[in-house]
Amino acid sequence: MKELNLIRKIAWSFHRTTAIDFEELFSEGCLAYAETLPKYTPDKGKLTTFIHLVIHSHLKNYIAKIKKNKMEFVSIDSITYLEDSHQNSLSILDHLSKEAQIITEIVLNEPCKYSLMTPQQAIKNIGEKMVKINGFSMKHVWVGIQDLKTVFS
Repeated sequence: MKELNLIRKIAWSFHRTTAIDFEELFSEGCLAYAETLPKYTPDKGKLTTFIHLVIHSHLKNYIAKIKKNKMEFVSIDSITYLEDSHQNSLSILDHLSKEAQIITEIVLNEPCKYSLMTPQQAIKNIGEKMVKINGFSMKHVWVGIQDLKTVFS
């Protein structure tokens, strides 16, 4: 069936750019196809064009909805691992800038809290804590974040 291959292609392109599970995107694409196929009228254009527009639009809306309602769940095992590895990470912390060390300590002290935030919310919260506790500016926060990105990338 040509339509399934087109749905796969569209879902795969979204998977590559968003890192959302391919199977999830593919099933959403199939759902959109099944819901809108009865609305297709051949005199308005080719079926493949209609499918592409419908699925592309549906997946864009679906991803926006996911990002809006994003909530990452953290397993107890990963929290335990973070607590156990917290002691082992002290040697890594020695090689980071002072700003990056403070950011790491803030996040490791409350891993559940930060895992539920968007990156923007986490940066804002960390920045507020660094300004309040250490008198740093947001420039220091960005220096620390860039240092962490460099070390862990």
